[in-house]
Amino acid sequence: MFTFLAQSTPPAPGENSLLPTDSTVATDAPSSAFTFESLVAEPLEKMASDTLEGIISALPSFISGMMILIIGWIIAVVLSKIIGGTLEKIGFDGILEKVGVTRLLQRLGIGGSVTQILAKAIFWVVILFICRSSAEALGLKDISALIEQIFAFLPRVITATIILLVGFMVADIIQNAVFTRLDSLGIRYAKTLSGLIFGFIVIMVLTVALPQLGVETKLLNATVSILVAGISLAMAITLGMGMKTISQNLVAGVYARDIYKNGTVLHRDGKEMTVTGIGPVTTKCIEEDGTFHVFPNSELILSETSGHSRSESYED
Repeated sequence: MFTFLAQSTPPAPGENSLLPTDSTVATDAPSSAFTFESLVAEPLEKMASDTLEGIISALPSFISGMMILIIGWIIAVVLSKIIGGTLEKIGFDGILEKVGVTRLLQRLGIGGSVTQILAKAIFWVVILFICRSSAEALGLKDISALIEQIFAFLPRVITATIILLVGFMVADIIQNAVFTRLDSLGIRYAKTLSGLIFGFIVIMVLTVALPQLGVETKLLNATVSILVAGISLAMAITLGMGMKTISQNLVAGVYARDIYKNGTVLHRDGKEMTVTGIGPVTTKCIEEDGTFHVFPNSELILSETSGHSRSESYED
């Protein structure tokens, strides 16, 4: 009986079986193992390995770049101090102060001495050079190309700066000269007029300096041309209308000096007076009692005047 049960035939195909077959167990186990290892474990392991290899391969370049930066910073500091100290010993600031550069920089709002400004400029130029070398060592081509463009632009900046400094110095000298002259003549608007002259010269300097930086100045040039033409026309009309009488007396003075000499006795308005001097615009005459009269030169030429010359010269 037991033998019969052990040798009994398995269920026919299509019949339900409560126990899983060997093929089912063998199929399900490898499926779950493939999903975990291929989708999670292997990518993480590869990512960590690639990251570690990248860090190890970039470490020498990073160290060399940092060393270049540190050494370059030390060189920039030492070089700027040496140049600044040398300029201070030779009295470079005193020389520039005598020619008016220091006062001009203060007027433009630039603080500090010229020596300090030059030392800082040299420091940053060296730093830029070191940064370019460090970027090349690290393989940062974009940063290196940007710094090279800055170096290529530096000559333009230096040229424009020199033009501006020289132009501002000339404008400042002319402004001071005009103000001193007009103020000595007692003209109240001396400061305003000298300031306008300074501003005009500055605009002309900008039209020369800005193209060095690649800045388009066509609109500025056109504006300056219109302003100059307008000012010239206004001055011509003003001088033509306002100096008509003065111009007439200037021309009359040329003829009056040929006709009337110092000591000539004139008869005007029933009075006898002697010519003591003929100026560019007016003629001065004096009576015997010391009373003097000043006439426009045009009156002596255009109006009827009688008199006689003395043999001796008259001294005032």
